[in-house]
Amino acid sequence: MMRYVKMEKIVGNPGRVQAVQPECTGGNFATGAAPPVRGGHAMGQPGLGLRRRKAGRERRSRPCILIVALLGAGGMSGTAPGQVCNYEVVATLYGEECSPGDFASFIAWAIDEQGNVAGSSSCTLNPHAAVWTGGPIAELLSGPPSVLESTAFDLLEPDHVVGRALPSGQNIYRAAYWLESQGTLLPVLPNANTAQALGINRDLVIVGMSNNTTVAGELKAFRWDAGQIEALVLPFGTKSWANDINLHGQVTGWMGTSPLTDAHAYVWSDGAVLDLGVIPGGNGTRGTAINSHGHVAGDGQVPDGASTFGKAHAFFWDGSAMLDLGTLPGRTQSNTNDLNDAGQVVGRSLSPNSAAFIWEQGVMHDLNDRIIIDMGSTTVESAIAIDNQGWIVAGTSLGVRILLKPVNSSPGDIDNNCEVNVSDLLLLLGDWGRTDSFADTNGDGIVNVLDLLQVLADWG
Repeated sequence: MMRYVKMEKIVGNPGRVQAVQPECTGGNFATGAAPPVRGGHAMGQPGLGLRRRKAGRERRSRPCILIVALLGAGGMSGTAPGQVCNYEVVATLYGEECSPGDFASFIAWAIDEQGNVAGSSSCTLNPHAAVWTGGPIAELLSGPPSVLESTAFDLLEPDHVVGRALPSGQNIYRAAYWLESQGTLLPVLPNANTAQALGINRDLVIVGMSNNTTVAGELKAFRWDAGQIEALVLPFGTKSWANDINLHGQVTGWMGTSPLTDAHAYVWSDGAVLDLGVIPGGNGTRGTAINSHGHVAGDGQVPDGASTFGKAHAFFWDGSAMLDLGTLPGRTQSNTNDLNDAGQVVGRSLSPNSAAFIWEQGVMHDLNDRIIIDMGSTTVESAIAIDNQGWIVAGTSLGVRILLKPVNSSPGDIDNNCEVNVSDLLLLLGDWGRTDSFADTNGDGIVNVLDLLQVLADWG
């Protein structure tokens, strides 16, 4: 079980939380003394995670007779449709200490399965790539050599981080890869002079975009593997972009002219391309995140009758159809930032103002309504990233990034809705025997009877 913590105030010692007796209400929005704990381990230690998964997959027979009997047993009623979690703030994320008691903002972009967060920290105008690993402040990454600024966009534990770097004396970015905190520049595609690395998977395959800033039509999605870089061959349009890669090597992004006009979202897999088309009734569409099931979240432009490009709406593609997720009440647009294996989509809904959302089980929820800690006039404006346990990195109206944890979550809560019921059981059965699944509740590398027993132990 996870240990509950609460906050005391937003200012003070950065990035730390005070552990207290388990409780689900009360507390103020803030910071406190020891890093949050996940699954009994200090968050941020590489290799320690509540649901540690391994690469590769293996199918085995499912215990159908046993499960039919269990589903028919009394006392195992599930939650009502639409059950969602409440959240509490477990950490405020800060960058480097600029002067005694003065800490830089930490601009977060991604979270991994151990709770490490990639982003950038800046005491000046030039940001530096950094990773927050559960300590008081984010840790700066070294290099690459002779760079003026850098940003980390994705990570596989703190030892493998990707992003971009700006070499000194230049005005164009290069893709960067940090191995054990030491950065190097990745090559660009032929005829290109700039690149950004945006995603990395467990096989250390990196994806992103490469471009020639002086030649039209050279913007291309790239894939880097074992020292070799190649452009993704995509069937639509002259330009492309890769935003994310999952553990099976499937890539998503956009292809066309621009996400604002005619672009199509896609899934690339080992040279084969699935054109997802555009959001229903809309035009320019991009995939921003892909989970291990090959499902995609992103956003597309839908007509509004008032602007050239229309307005953005978030979407979710479930493997067969693309669903327009709409917007939060009173707002006209939405953008997707991330997606996890439970099918939870996070992002922001905006105009006239911005609010963070989480979409799950067919409903978009304002994340501000799900936070149990009193935040006063501070609001959560964007949900930036979500992991497979439902932990969310979010940005606030104060410009500070925070880490949110579902209240009453447990290892058997596979779909992250804070209830363990039939839906979790069915998810476990669907992944029975897999070695790469978020249904691996005990982190032993395979979904089997031990995970079934965990779900039953947490039932209700």
